Amino acid sequence: MPPDRKTAATSRFGLVSRSDEDSLELALAGDLDMAATFRIEPEVDRLLAGHAVRRLVLDVADVGFIDSAGLGALLSIRERTKSLGIDMTLVNVSDPVRRILDLSGITAVLKD
Repeated sequence: MPPDRKTAATSRFGLVSRSDEDSLELALAGDLDMAATFRIEPEVDRLLAGHAVRRLVLDVADVGFIDSAGLGALLSIRERTKSLGIDMTLVNVSDPVRRILDLSGITAVLKD
């Protein structure tokens, strides 16, 4: 993706965004917990509003921890993109994220 890249971070969570003409990729890193959700959801809204996005890619390779709030944020983002007609894909799923997705039974919901 071109160099349209922005970074947002808290002490235990970081987000890097890259966009091209119709795709937005967000690389998440650190702890996807309640504190992070207060950062990620408004940031996703802002980024989706600022681009003509047809596809959102969430790269969670560097997410080392996810709790129920983080899972809820992923589901909320999924619903938001779906209502906007935007395809959302979860890629490079780390072991901690995969475990929570499998245990909660929603792997297919977030990976389709």
